[in-house]
Amino acid sequence: MRRVALLLVALLTGCASQTEPPSYYHPEFTRENAVSLLEKVGEMEKQDFDNVRLETLARNKLSSHHLVVVRKAEPLHYHARHDGWAVVLKGSGTFLLGDRMFEIHPGSSFYIPRGVHHRAIREGKEALAAFVIFTPPFDGKDTIPVEKK
Repeated sequence: MRRVALLLVALLTGCASQTEPPSYYHPEFTRENAVSLLEKVGEMEKQDFDNVRLETLARNKLSSHHLVVVRKAEPLHYHARHDGWAVVLKGSGTFLLGDRMFEIHPGSSFYIPRGVHHRAIREGKEALAAFVIFTPPFDGKDTIPVEKK
């Protein structure tokens, strides 16, 4: 599993720095109908939403794959039952993970353990977009806001 994750990191981060937009291949797709992640992000950006939009690309019994677009900043939150792994596709900003803050840009990748407070904050003019994998599959219900003290 670790080897697969490292290979995926290499592929996605390598694709993010090339002129060709990264494509998303999944066993349910044929090579001809692979999804261009940046084209999909562009479609999401045209939709009517205020701040954060999550769209599911695929899921199985072990994991789910999503695109997340952040126009401003995610509210500080955590996931009690899900681990996440994200690769930034577009935009720049900062990512708070527990008590650490990271600068993020296309190609940045980070693991989000369950129970750890986190948030993405867009900086710059364009929206922040990431490809995210959750284990177990994310049902959209395990986003727990962290109250400000």
